[in-house]
Amino acid sequence: QLLEPLRLIEADHGPKFRYASAGGLYPVRLYVLPLSEHLEGLNRTPHYYDPQEHRLIAVGAPLNLDLASLDPLVNGPVLRAAAFGLMLTLDEAAIQPMYGEEMERFAWVECGAICQLLETTAAECGLGLCQIGSRSLAELAARLSLTPRERYLHLLRSEEHTSELQ
Repeated sequence: QLLEPLRLIEADHGPKFRYASAGGLYPVRLYVLPLSEHLEGLNRTPHYYDPQEHRLIAVGAPLNLDLASLDPLVNGPVLRAAAFGLMLTLDEAAIQPMYGEEMERFAWVECGAICQLLETTAAECGLGLCQIGSRSLAELAARLSLTPRERYLHLLRSEEHTSELQ
């Protein structure tokens, strides 16, 4: 339900997303990072969100990384309290041929639109999300099975542990 607004939908003029993307390229990708044992069925394994099929696909091995240690002074305590994180990455290969050096600027706009959709939907689901802007979390991308031209952009984390998430 939380990821529903990121799903590919059929519109009058073909498939569309509920947020804009420069050139219609949609280079921003989303990964669900289970940060707690409280998420049934995810076993701390990172999952890529496939917006075409509206499903999660396991990527890499279970995340045995203390995210709080990557940013111990500012975001460590809030990351320790989170049930899950939503990591946004940029697939440079999807946007660089059209926008070159401008690609990151356009990716940040798309990232912001996705964050807004997620925060609005989280509230409707009775969840809270907090944006974690620290670049020190870029090490996360190195721990996942990302493509060579995919890199960390941003992280949102759930407000608190919950056993009701599925």
